[in-house]
Amino acid sequence: MKRLIILTLILGFYPKSAHAILGEKVQVRTLKVVNNKYSISSKVDEHHIHTSEFFDHSGNVFGVCWKSSSQRADTKSLLGEKYSSLYSEKIKTAVHRKGQRIVAIKDKDMLINEGHIGRGYFGCVADPKLIPEGVSTHEIH
Repeated sequence: MKRLIILTLILGFYPKSAHAILGEKVQVRTLKVVNNKYSISSKVDEHHIHTSEFFDHSGNVFGVCWKSSSQRADTKSLLGEKYSSLYSEKIKTAVHRKGQRIVAIKDKDMLINEGHIGRGYFGCVADPKLIPEGVSTHEIH
């Protein structure tokens, strides 16, 4: 009984992670601070999709990553209407080679790294204009 009360108290005070959308400002919540430059909030949803959201000190989301062992993430809910449309357009125009399972696009509007290996899916999308100064694009994964 004592363990249950302690667990309830700990979970009651644990910071909740609200869902963020790329490019939007959210209430700053810190689960992991990286080099005092940005924060990462991570969660696993009911479909076992692990999502990491990258945001600056002001709460602006500049990157979203996901991985799953069973299905693709719903990019529209992660990226919002603006970025979801841009993402879909860029993925369609990407050069796909037979057997290639990874797509990497880097331009002034969007950074995309997406693919699947076996039944596992992964992806990262970031807006280069929103990435804080001093943060490498290689850190967003």
